[in-house]
Amino acid sequence: MNLSALRLARVVTLSLLATACARSGAREPAVDQALVIPGTDTVFSATPSLTDTADARRVWTPPPNDCRYTDARPQPRMGDPRHWEPYDSATMAQGVEYRCVLRPTGPEVRLVVRGEWGIPMVVDVHSPPDAARSLQRLALDNDERARQGADLVEGEDLNGDGWTDLRMRTFSGTGGVMYDVFLYAPAQRAFVPDTVLSGEGNVRGLPGSPCAETGWRMALGVWSGGVYCWKDGNWILTRTLSQDRGEKGGYIRTHSELRGNALKIVRVDTLTDPNEGLSP
Repeated sequence: MNLSALRLARVVTLSLLATACARSGAREPAVDQALVIPGTDTVFSATPSLTDTADARRVWTPPPNDCRYTDARPQPRMGDPRHWEPYDSATMAQGVEYRCVLRPTGPEVRLVVRGEWGIPMVVDVHSPPDAARSLQRLALDNDERARQGADLVEGEDLNGDGWTDLRMRTFSGTGGVMYDVFLYAPAQRAFVPDTVLSGEGNVRGLPGSPCAETGWRMALGVWSGGVYCWKDGNWILTRTLSQDRGEKGGYIRTHSELRGNALKIVRVDTLTDPNEGLSP
């Protein structure tokens, strides 16, 4: 897959970040760009704030998934040689089926992932699940063949509004997994493209808050990460954490937080161990 320099600059790594964003209540998803504020002022460096929680250790757990594989063909599990094999053209053209719960006590939708040459290109949404014709079709920005053992669709409430949003796998590598993201808009009874989280890596919601974190590793010991929080129908970048190699050896880890209306550097660490202070 050919990735632009801009996309590589945006991708980020590791589940390192915690956030204290307050729940803002249910709002209809927006499809506009995030309110990303590239502030560069330094508040302080080297000395951590007493209220800084960016490095709070927490055990990594897989993101929740409100979607399940329901295709007639059994999905190969880990250990099955077919797990890593790509879908053939005929199977992907016919479609691979999933079902997703829209909310804990609410209805389900049936999703059929289709494409060409084993590459997922569209997702047909059927609501109710037994509807013969699809309610809508979601287009994917994807040119990677899908592995039979991978979940092509994952469901999670990312913006804290109580409705299941969709992550569609579009690329995987040593740095993680990239997704196209669609937020569910209950007023429209439809999924809408999320132009902010789509194309990011390792997207997952943060428990207890309407926030999502993203992550990607660019090289050994080199990564960056961010936390977006949902407010007034938009994603706002509230925290970033990145690590790069130092010019004289070692590693430089930079912490930035949203202060007022700008992201500001709040801490810079110089490390000899690239994994120092990181959660498992």
